[in-house]
Amino acid sequence: MKNFYSLILIAAVILFFGSCQKDLPSESKINQSPSTRLWITSDSLLNETVSRQHIYFYGEDPDGYVTGYLIAFIKDSTGSFAQNPNLNILRYVWTTLNDTIIALPLLQKKDKFTIIVRAVDDRFNPASISNGALITGFPSPYWDKDSNGTFSAADTMLQSLQDAVDPKGVVQLFPIKNTPPTVRFGITNDDNASTIEQPETTYTVATFSFQADDLDGKATLTGFRIALNDSTDAAEWTELRATDTLVTLIVPKEVSDNATGPVEAEIYSGLFNNNHMVNTGKKISNLRLNAENVLYLEAKDIAGEFSKRVRMPSTASRKWYVKKPQSRMLIVADYNPTTPSGFNDYIIKYYRNLFSDSRIVNGLLKDFDVVYRNNIPSYMNPALIKTLLLYDVVLWYTDINPSLLAAQIGLRSYTDNGGKVIFTTQFKDKNNATYLYSDLIKLRDFLPLDPEKVITDSIPFIGNRFYVKDQKTGINVKVIPLQSGYPVLYSDSISTGGGQPAFHTGVAFRKIFKDNDSQYLYTTDSSHTTPPDYIGELEISCIDNQKRIVMFAMPLHILNGWEHNLPLFFKQVIENEFGIH
Repeated sequence: MKNFYSLILIAAVILFFGSCQKDLPSESKINQSPSTRLWITSDSLLNETVSRQHIYFYGEDPDGYVTGYLIAFIKDSTGSFAQNPNLNILRYVWTTLNDTIIALPLLQKKDKFTIIVRAVDDRFNPASISNGALITGFPSPYWDKDSNGTFSAADTMLQSLQDAVDPKGVVQLFPIKNTPPTVRFGITNDDNASTIEQPETTYTVATFSFQADDLDGKATLTGFRIALNDSTDAAEWTELRATDTLVTLIVPKEVSDNATGPVEAEIYSGLFNNNHMVNTGKKISNLRLNAENVLYLEAKDIAGEFSKRVRMPSTASRKWYVKKPQSRMLIVADYNPTTPSGFNDYIIKYYRNLFSDSRIVNGLLKDFDVVYRNNIPSYMNPALIKTLLLYDVVLWYTDINPSLLAAQIGLRSYTDNGGKVIFTTQFKDKNNATYLYSDLIKLRDFLPLDPEKVITDSIPFIGNRFYVKDQKTGINVKVIPLQSGYPVLYSDSISTGGGQPAFHTGVAFRKIFKDNDSQYLYTTDSSHTTPPDYIGELEISCIDNQKRIVMFAMPLHILNGWEHNLPLFFKQVIENEFGIH
């Protein structure tokens, strides 16, 4: 038995070597071309799909290895190219990867494209070319470095590529159906992203941001269109460019002043410093004054299809009310909404009575408009700036926590463009350890204060309390003018239905330090502060030499006591300094 198995083994060895010897060629064998495979191929028409295709492919080489791929596509509406492909006329992109994303340029709702992939074997050295290179010119291929479709001195011939490429490649016809875009209004960037809504009330300026997307690729987006209040009438829609993703609607005051019904709004794109009117001056109609409004928005793609319509406010339960400007003056009531109930309203009522005094621009400012802190627009640039610019003068009063970012963004641009400002604020006292005075460095960005001393003065700051009435004598405390033409002011308090808010028996304040391009206007008597941390008089007000902005480091609405000279102060500032009559 052992000899039997030995004979079988010897016979097998003889057969093996015999067969090998028989197959050995007598001359060198021709190198074989690689073949290419796509992740899907079909002899019949595929189902319709989107124009943004992520394709996967691989190649095989029976006598070597694949070094890369050439990829191309061609519009093939009739399918004739796929049936009889001429691969030499195509312009290819080189890649060493096994997948790529192709954005087919769909210009209508439906079309067909043929995608071609050709494997390249190791007869071509991939080190001689970079991923993404454009290859053309078959049967004499070259790297079209200047992308002009013609061989030139800048290009590189690729002699070995012709023999190394799969001569047949894989050719697949794709029927493409356009996917409509999607659109939404701007959202917050925090973890709990939500739509950025308009304030409940605005004047005739409103800024909107939006963004669109498309499964066919963002490059297929061609623009937007918007309409006010009526989305059913095609004539009410206004076209915007794809780049107009931050737009501001503005009704100039000379238009709204004479309006008796809905008005047209100008449309601006971009931020304040580089914004421009869109569509060569085309406007949007049907903005309703002293009424609620809704803005409708759609995105448009290259195939002419529109997105699903969205609206602002985002829900019917939210409101966007547009008020018609009534005056040449705006008051920004920058008090925290949690301030004791009604106090903000009492201050506004107080100023209405004060500005009805005929000594201040003949009483024409009594119908001033008001923006409350909770109605400061989210898009301060440009909405807040453009709102301020509707007015000749702005009175901005604030509590111990001013909206510094809003003031930084709004007031500097406003005054740089001809606006006039009276800014009156107050400060916390030394007992409130939670207050960050370092934030007040921001005051120097829009007020005429010394940037080196506005916070870090040589005397340690611990806050002073200025009492409405001297605690010993019971008389009103004097605020002393430092420039001619300004009246003496005396402290007082606002009466709220016969009562006096407890926290306005005194006001925390601090000495200010003007910059070199301004003048002090008022000082206080340090004997009426407690504790007396400063020695001498304390400057609390200044005006810049260009006469654009007055700063008061104390609430003006508590300075109309005894002789009731506050109207004379406003007359001096608004008429004589600002030149408003």
